[in-house]
Amino acid sequence: MAVRVKLGKLHCTVTEDSGYDTAYLTWDGVRIWRERMEENWDKDVGVVKEISRDARVELWDYDWPDEDDNLGGETIRTGLVGLGTQRARFTGDEADYFLEFEVIPVWDNVGNFPKTVDIVADGDRLYQRHSTGAIYQYTGDEHHPWEPRDNRQETADIVADAGLLFQRHKSGAIYQYIAGSGGSWRPLPAGNFPGTKQIATSDGRLYQRHDSGAIYQYTGDENHPWENLDNFPKTVDIVADGDRLYQRHSTGAIYELVRSTPHTWRPLDNRPETADIVADAGRLYQRHHSGAIYEYTGSGWRNLDNNPAVVEIATGDGLLYKRHFNGLIFGYTGSTWLLRDDNHRTAKVETSGGHLYQMHDTGAIYRERPV
Repeated sequence: MAVRVKLGKLHCTVTEDSGYDTAYLTWDGVRIWRERMEENWDKDVGVVKEISRDARVELWDYDWPDEDDNLGGETIRTGLVGLGTQRARFTGDEADYFLEFEVIPVWDNVGNFPKTVDIVADGDRLYQRHSTGAIYQYTGDEHHPWEPRDNRQETADIVADAGLLFQRHKSGAIYQYIAGSGGSWRPLPAGNFPGTKQIATSDGRLYQRHDSGAIYQYTGDENHPWENLDNFPKTVDIVADGDRLYQRHSTGAIYELVRSTPHTWRPLDNRPETADIVADAGRLYQRHHSGAIYEYTGSGWRNLDNNPAVVEIATGDGLLYKRHFNGLIFGYTGSTWLLRDDNHRTAKVETSGGHLYQMHDTGAIYRERPV
């Protein structure tokens, strides 16, 4: 298990020597940092270490010509991963210092295309879409990690699930990728509505939403390929999860499709502050403009967070993640939020197949290394 340890602020409350200390830190016996420290001073250590086992950090006071004074040490455990800012305390020889540090997962860079504007994950499959409309699939091959799947300027959106990949064009046309020798794209019958603004898929089911608010499901039938599910003009988003389908209105209202009765939708909530909904594995979540996060319990909504920094939520494999405006990523354990990364360039979070991905505003793509 590899993790990153970020050594942050070193604070001095009481020096070991009168006046000041010439303080230095060692990492498993090797000196990594040295600075003059006085009482009530803070210094940023700014050292990052990648470890696969517990490590020892110690604070010393340089005392030439006498022997240096050991002010104490602490073992940095890999098991602290995700628990946020921790403190190592050093109180040897009547000194009093503390060092802030964080233990976070390691992320592997898997792509660096500046034109990347979106990523979509489906199980072990990962796709990226470029501003040019180009679509690539991640292979994991060291020499050819990304294979092209298409390159059309009119491509506006891609979705993937259950091994199926679809794209939507600016014209409203919808295409399905057919794997095989060379690969090809099949236009879906009657899937060319100029008003189509969104496609969504889950468990082999495909849906489209029009700018009029109309919602359709693809049937595959040659004569009647699309079934109308609703025509509510305030619908601005649809989210699919297995055989469940949800819609969110511009008013913040949330509805779930009742499969047993045609054109029937069950209201689940009606709050104007609702900004986003996501769903997976039978769980439905909503994010408010205030940053609050709620989970639907079947009879009401349970509050999970109230941090105004939250700008995105993502879910997959029954897990929930949030992204803050400054790029921090947290995963929900069922009772608390654990830090997964703190890169300020993160612009999107995606998860599927037990993998967690992030896309940066530079187009770079990273995958969290399993902990």
